[in-house]
Amino acid sequence: MKELASIAWSVVLVLLLNASPTLAENNEAPVDFPEAGSVAYDIQFRLLRGDTSGALALGRRAVAEAVPDLATLVAYLNALTTRLSWDDRYTALDDEIMETADRILMGCEARLLRDEDDALAHHFCGSSNVSLSYLHAVRGRYLRAITTTTRAMTSHKRALELEPTLQGAKMNYGLLLYFTDNLPPFVRALGQVLWFIPRGNAVEGLALVKETALSDHIFGHGARYPYGDILTDQENDHEAGLEQIMFLVERYPSNARFYLRAIWAMEKMGRHDDIMTLVDRFRRSANIPINHCDDQGMTPLLALWRVRALTRLGRTREARAELRLVLRCPDEPTWAAATINQTRASLGLTAVNS
Repeated sequence: MKELASIAWSVVLVLLLNASPTLAENNEAPVDFPEAGSVAYDIQFRLLRGDTSGALALGRRAVAEAVPDLATLVAYLNALTTRLSWDDRYTALDDEIMETADRILMGCEARLLRDEDDALAHHFCGSSNVSLSYLHAVRGRYLRAITTTTRAMTSHKRALELEPTLQGAKMNYGLLLYFTDNLPPFVRALGQVLWFIPRGNAVEGLALVKETALSDHIFGHGARYPYGDILTDQENDHEAGLEQIMFLVERYPSNARFYLRAIWAMEKMGRHDDIMTLVDRFRRSANIPINHCDDQGMTPLLALWRVRALTRLGRTREARAELRLVLRCPDEPTWAAATINQTRASLGLTAVNS
């Protein structure tokens, strides 16, 4: 049943870069969001710039207030989930994610008791359940992950029925539709008889994600990341996927995750010289040395993919020298361990002699 974690893992790509829509809490039809100058907007912008630590610090200050607004709580929850998604071994935020999600659910459900057609309240409930779904999945609580995914889909769908301009709801619902339609076959078969297993629609879902990604909106920018990821990994359209990610590299040159995603696509395409150029470009932009180690291990991973490019270009002496620098940094994220070990083995560097 571990494959069920793919539901929330795939959907959480949107959380890597996107806080949920944030509006003043009223029942007027939304015009634009998040509101310029709001704390939630600032959290969103910091995530796009790659400043996850700054987004978390800002969110913590805001939610410490006596009565923080729901919009800020949702933005902060997604920043927490963004940090978790980088390395799911990181358990320090689990309790905070659960507590923040509960606060949001209490608030949005109270709003729906007053007005069952409150589109934003439905969306806030849906966003909270997306984060819970991911946390439950990576902790092995698969039944709870399925249940919260289903709730998230129901909430986002209703939000869009009430207010089709909610870009965040459109993006999240599109991702949920797409990835629940791409579950392992045995899970889909169970979904025919078990009501709590969600059913998706990849065609409709991808259309919604594309529509959001191509909009000239802060959420459109963020949606390009999961859209590019889908095109590259699911639809096997590497050029189109890379185009979406390179838009983000150009617009937000300080975000290491955008570079990593672009490099991932380039490696699939055999563009090793371009990988080296892109890594060097990030180092110049961020003004960091070749042996830099950051607190989340992003810059060493950029260096790792440069090592892999050097290896494929036959420059093994340079590759070994740079890999030794990479290996001096703290533990890598879980998902990168196999790549590091494979690269080290291909260059004849063991844990002992590295």
